[in-house]
Amino acid sequence: MLAIAAFHLCAWALAPHVGDPAMARLFLGVLAALTVYPLAISARAWKHLGADASIRIHWPGLTECVRDIRVYAPLTLAAAIAVLLLSLETNQGWTDIDAERLAIGLLRYLGLASVQVYFYFVFILPRLVIALHSTNPKDHRVWAALAAIFAFCHLPNPSLMALGALIATGWTWLYRHRPNPVLLCASHAILGTLLAEVAQIHMRIGVAYSMPGFRPFRLALASVLMP
Repeated sequence: MLAIAAFHLCAWALAPHVGDPAMARLFLGVLAALTVYPLAISARAWKHLGADASIRIHWPGLTECVRDIRVYAPLTLAAAIAVLLLSLETNQGWTDIDAERLAIGLLRYLGLASVQVYFYFVFILPRLVIALHSTNPKDHRVWAALAAIFAFCHLPNPSLMALGALIATGWTWLYRHRPNPVLLCASHAILGTLLAEVAQIHMRIGVAYSMPGFRPFRLALASVLMP
């Protein structure tokens, strides 16, 4: 996890300089390492992670997803209602909501949520459980640790850090009781889309937080492909 944090910090430090082709290549290399490292580590013997079902990789089938909806739906619905109430302040009357943009946003967040669910719940959560010697799904230390990591990765956006820590606590509780990455991904995508497209809160993080129009990944690709 220290390596993951180092990759994040390195990417943030390099991002403002991606206009330079050499820095752009280094930036893309760090992002690649940030992606490949967890996958490579996860490819090792997961059987050594212990017997607790909440820390094993488990890809549920359709029957399990239907069964688990009753577990994941209440938290997602409650959080969605809270976001909609928040949007009454940030987007009064919901006058600036476009159905097509909402659908595109949901598809985009499904992709983003898939990566984040894998990163936080399939990769990091098992290691937290082992590090804290936690065998109780109700162990508040695991909830707090993952919520803190989730908030850290949304620096320096205070709104996303606070909201992320809160919802990550609920997601961790759900996942340890009934691990279902598919439904967790759906919950993340729904709430992320509502925050971005309905509540319209500021969603940028890292070096892009104070530069709303800055797209470091796109700029880095352009610098490498069209130097």
